[in-house]
Amino acid sequence: MYKYVLLGCLFSSAVFAHSGDGARTTIHNSNKILSKLFLSETAYVQEQGEKRVITSPTLEVIDDGNRFSIPVMLEYGVTDSLQLGLGITPYRRLKNNAGTDSGIGNLKIGVKYAWKDLDEDGLNVAVGYTHESARSGLESERNLYVSFGKDVDLDPFIGNQYQGDAQAFLEIGTKYQNGDTGPYINTGVYLDRGEHVLSGEVNWSDDHVFLTPGITWKPSEEWEFGLGLPLGLSGETDVQLASNIIYNWE
Repeated sequence: MYKYVLLGCLFSSAVFAHSGDGARTTIHNSNKILSKLFLSETAYVQEQGEKRVITSPTLEVIDDGNRFSIPVMLEYGVTDSLQLGLGITPYRRLKNNAGTDSGIGNLKIGVKYAWKDLDEDGLNVAVGYTHESARSGLESERNLYVSFGKDVDLDPFIGNQYQGDAQAFLEIGTKYQNGDTGPYINTGVYLDRGEHVLSGEVNWSDDHVFLTPGITWKPSEEWEFGLGLPLGLSGETDVQLASNIIYNWE
């Protein structure tokens, strides 16, 4: 499974290396392409006074059944660099050979701090922490990560017929869940096609690898509707159907 992560990291490194003089425009943080990816954290935050609500219904097909959840998160820009988040999963369901269990899921808090536009190609670096407090019978989870994002030029890879701004990202973190601690790496690119954004992620941890293509529709500055298909290359989850419904306001 490591070969998929290696290929993803090599591709992202090549994309970052080509981002200099060939980039069409400098996007910078105020014009970030996406508010949220499907399985990865971006290096961008809400600016001061900006708010957004994110709901991300997700269906996972696992070895002996399926999992479904509807997490909801409210994020707020305390300053132009500091973002806080508070969330809950109002409904989750696990169905397997042992039966079906459903109800309210975990509470979640998050904090992210970003350093913006560190070079001429709009390099952003962010550090973040999320904590899910376990309700009865559920697992707690904590994540500590650093994420990098940068404007890039995809012409050397996909040709100039695909006009649009692009950004690449790399996230490195560690996850604590159910008494175990392990690293994870997420990397990929996304391409702005006007109202639609095409994205591709490679998501690795010590217990799974996903290849995650996705598309997001942005009909206005306030709304984003995304659909992703994480394909399990290893681990218990064969495939997921991931979605994002996001509303931004000031």
